[in-house]
Amino acid sequence: PEFSIDRSGMALLTAELQRAGDAGVRVEMADLGFNLIRFFEMAGIQKLAKIHPAPIEEPGL
Repeated sequence: PEFSIDRSGMALLTAELQRAGDAGVRVEMADLGFNLIRFFEMAGIQKLAKIHPAPIEEPGL
């Protein structure tokens, strides 16, 4: 699915991830594509949540 978020949405996501971390909740995001991972890394979200990339599908496997 397409992912779209504006600055206020990213600020809200970051604040909620920070609040969860402060409360001792471990947040993980799984099966993210390369572009979304890079976007989250630029926003600093990898410091607030564990990010797991989607498995790479090899042709013919």
